[in-house]
Amino acid sequence: MKITYYNYIKNFLVLSISCCIGCSALDPQKLGEYITRIEQDAFTITTKDTTVTELSKNAPGQRSNGIIYPSSKTLDTREFTTQYDSIVERSYPKFIRIGLFESVGLVGTSKPDVGIGSGMFGIMGYFDPDFGVITKGDTTRNVFFTGGIYRFGIVESRLRWFNDAKDWTIGTSIIEVITPEVSNDKSLFSLFPLYIRKRYFLREEIPYIAITPSFGFGYLGSLYGNIGASLDVGSLGGLNFRGYIGFAAGMNYLGLFVKDGVAVTSSIPMQV
Repeated sequence: MKITYYNYIKNFLVLSISCCIGCSALDPQKLGEYITRIEQDAFTITTKDTTVTELSKNAPGQRSNGIIYPSSKTLDTREFTTQYDSIVERSYPKFIRIGLFESVGLVGTSKPDVGIGSGMFGIMGYFDPDFGVITKGDTTRNVFFTGGIYRFGIVESRLRWFNDAKDWTIGTSIIEVITPEVSNDKSLFSLFPLYIRKRYFLREEIPYIAITPSFGFGYLGSLYGNIGASLDVGSLGGLNFRGYIGFAAGMNYLGLFVKDGVAVTSSIPMQV
């Protein structure tokens, strides 16, 4: 038995073409407003200046050099203080991260003999000629990476709640597929799933290191929830590494990955 992702690929291409058509109709200036965040920093600048004027007036006529006269020198000191406000604008991307493709190879999502064999990073198994095949003749195929998570078109932005607490984000992707084993009816699939994440940074300089708890749910396709935590390291030339542990559970609607007319439920422990 082999895995067929024809419907996934077809839906993804249709959605991508629709998004491209929609983006082409946007005004470039308005498109810039959607993806650019402008922050203002206000400063109060104080300038202090002191002017000293020294004036010597010589009395007219001749004076006897042997007589000490009062000095005619005058000293005038004036201090000036000027204050004015300065506003500096800085432009940043509105998104925390944006990506085309993300994959995770999962361990322990099913028995090794029915696992997908996704391989390291969730993609190395695709280069195996026997990828997706449960048995090879009379020999049972056992795999270590039994499942995988695949996301296309990832966007993540800052989430401003809890009195604008820092390091909270909300994100989605065009398509998310969570596959625990070779059998398609156990897979969970959603368009535009929502994820909320909170990052706890162990290192804030690049390459950053962060522990990131997360919770997400899918609703357009399968109905499921996904809770987990990850150890993130990146970005190394745009490449990020993540160690992930979590649990996903849900069900497929009638008509999507259905066996004998009955909706199929999935409960997927995930770790990598």
